[in-house]
Amino acid sequence: MVHTAKFFIWLNEEDIIFLEDKYKTKPNIINLDSTGITAHIIKRRVYTLGKNKLTFNIREEQSTNYIMYINVDFILLLGKEDIKEQDFKEINTILNSYLFNIFEDNKKDLLLNRIDYRMDVKIPNENEREVLMKLYKKTIEKYRFQRKYDQYNSTIYYNSKSTQATVYDKTKERNFKNKKVEVFEENVLRFEVRLQNKHLNYRKNKYNIDKKLENYFEEGLYKKYMNMYLEPILYRGNYYKIYQAKKIIYASKLKYKDKEFLQEFLTDISKSGITGAKELKINSRNNNDKSEKKVVYEKQKYSKYKFTKGIRLLEELNINPILIPKNWKSNSFINNPFKFEK
Repeated sequence: MVHTAKFFIWLNEEDIIFLEDKYKTKPNIINLDSTGITAHIIKRRVYTLGKNKLTFNIREEQSTNYIMYINVDFILLLGKEDIKEQDFKEINTILNSYLFNIFEDNKKDLLLNRIDYRMDVKIPNENEREVLMKLYKKTIEKYRFQRKYDQYNSTIYYNSKSTQATVYDKTKERNFKNKKVEVFEENVLRFEVRLQNKHLNYRKNKYNIDKKLENYFEEGLYKKYMNMYLEPILYRGNYYKIYQAKKIIYASKLKYKDKEFLQEFLTDISKSGITGAKELKINSRNNNDKSEKKVVYEKQKYSKYKFTKGIRLLEELNINPILIPKNWKSNSFINNPFKFEK
């Protein structure tokens, strides 16, 4: 369900004096790491918004505040790969114990700065993983405020200042970084959604949801975010080559007109990708124009309604709109690894 999270704690001058005395060194070089936990302390100025909302002023009484950042790898922390909602109590106990060992009290608020939701899918066939990553490059170029980045063969991600959605080959990612591939990372495609500080602040300000781990360590919320940020990009339905997709379409109970529409729709997406198909233009004439030479003009081939209809009909047939190109060295069918209940 989750992979990592980043927390922070505000520290005042008294905290810094206490830590310097306890560890006999400057706070920014204290080694506070533990199994699954890495931490560091930085000095930071605190700014407040000026009255005209255009200038920033330093609050002098807090100009020497420090922040302690804590990164937690839940897999290392618990020593298991399958992290679930019911593990929260154990995780919370470990984190509280960690903070108590450092500060010798229970007064520190551990606030979320970032949390990463994840789903790992084992795909033993390396060629199948490579084909899937190539197909993901045909996905839409921009979704919500996220823009696609796919310059690497084994990774694709959609990034904004508040969230990030990522799909990557975990084995290749570890090899690229010259790091050991753990058993649970072998032959894995990882689907990940990262909620960043800006998004957490938005939920805090608009819905009064505190930036506490317990508010984000929920199975239902995890599924909601995975569906919200990955399903509209990857779509539902399995992957087919055009011949197999046509067989399913023409064997269905759809109207013949809709069958022809879907065949053309799939062909356009295969040639142009999702974004390209959305932007396709066709020549058209105004039928209300009574002149002998009707004016020809360009219009969108697929209106928002028609595009949504095409996706919906394909989903009903369990066909992904992104086809496996017929000339690729691949099976004619690949099961969609990204599956969540709506």
